[in-house]
Amino acid sequence: MSFTPTHEEQAFIRSYRHNVAVANLSDLLYFLANKEDTPDEISEQLDTWSNIEDAWLMWCDAIQYAKEEIK
Repeated sequence: MSFTPTHEEQAFIRSYRHNVAVANLSDLLYFLANKEDTPDEISEQLDTWSNIEDAWLMWCDAIQYAKEEIK
């Protein structure tokens, strides 16, 4: 897989691994590379998909909250 996470995704990976640590690095990279296109067959191939997705959605909500507070 040829996927390079963005700076924000790298920060998410660091935070996830520090605070949750259920999925391994390759699972995190797989999720991030495929999060926009999530047909059932992709998400079913990764046992930790829903755990990572929950953390990602909370991460995105926190980023949005922080942006709104700065205004």
